[in-house]
Amino acid sequence: MVLNLEQADDRRRFRALVESALTELRVLEELGFEHVKVSLKASDVQRTVAAYRLLADAHKGLKQWENAFEDYNQSLKLNPDDAETYIH
Repeated sequence: MVLNLEQADDRRRFRALVESALTELRVLEELGFEHVKVSLKASDVQRTVAAYRLLADAHKGLKQWENAFEDYNQSLKLNPDDAETYIH
C-alpha cells in the first residue's frame, strides 16, 4: 500500500493520532517533564511511517528541529526505502 500524505483522505487518517500525541506532549511539558520519547503505533508499518512523518512536519512547523529530526529518523528506521521522508 502506498500512502500519499498530499491527499486529504490519507492525511486525515493520521491527523487524530498525531494530534493526540501532541496533546499528550503539551500536558507532560506543563507538568514539568523535559525529556519525553514519543512512540506512535498504527495498524501497519506504512501507516506508522506516515504518522511519524506528520508528527515530524508538526515539529518542523513549531521550529522544534531536534524533535522533527528524531521523528523523520524513526520513520526511516521503519521504512528505509521511503523516498518521501528523504525529501523532507
